[in-house]
Amino acid sequence: MLETKHGTIINFLDAFEEALLPHLSHRVNHECAKRNMRDWDHNRRPGDRGITRDMDFSEDGAVKNADELQGEHWGSKSCTLFTSTWSWLSTDHWNRQSWKSYPLKPGDHVTVDGELASEPINTGSFYAVVRSRDEKAEGHWCDAPGSDAPIFRARSKLRHRVT
Repeated sequence: MLETKHGTIINFLDAFEEALLPHLSHRVNHECAKRNMRDWDHNRRPGDRGITRDMDFSEDGAVKNADELQGEHWGSKSCTLFTSTWSWLSTDHWNRQSWKSYPLKPGDHVTVDGELASEPINTGSFYAVVRSRDEKAEGHWCDAPGSDAPIFRARSKLRHRVT
């Protein structure tokens, strides 16, 4: 409901703060969940170790019968829709190492120094994005989050993160 109020800027800020406070904890939870999902996405592996299920909030709506006679029913039936997606990393793409057969493109997401899908996890590996290819050296320059300078790795040391 929209209503007009009069007062000083102090009155406005006090009312605004009171209305905003309940939203702050929700916003903090949302940002933490978003950061945790990004970290999970950057560190997950192919196979059963990296399956992700993302379920969103429900969507409520009314179901109306197209043949309903006017006045026959005053209420309408409702439905609730829950959306859910599953994603995983492709083991086939992850294990590819050949420079010529499986080149990476700028913008591709990779795990640098990542292990093959059947090997134990390399704790020294990290997430990066391919910046460019160096055909002479048969490798790629990558940008890693938190790093100021790009890093270079041979194609065989990069695991392609394809979902």
